[in-house]
Amino acid sequence: MAEAVTITPGTRVINGRQVPEVGTWAIDPSHASFEFVARHLMAKVRGRFPDVSGQVHITEVPGGVVAGDRDRRLRHRHQGCGPRRPPTVQ
Repeated sequence: MAEAVTITPGTRVINGRQVPEVGTWAIDPSHASFEFVARHLMAKVRGRFPDVSGQVHITEVPGGVVAGDRDRRLRHRHQGCGPRRPPTVQ
């Protein structure tokens, strides 16, 4: 059974998810903030920038899929990760 998706004006549905229409959108400072968490030693440091403003540019992606460098990152991450060998003394 398919779920009905209510489309809000200014949005579209891609792969069952509601996303903004293509275009330039202004960030509403009264409804936005930038929050972060950073780990330092054994504690988490939390921060927040409450007064943000700016614009977001939404573009159409050809093919509807964003291609990343997943394969390149995995090769780099696993480079040299063969079986462990004990050090030898010469």
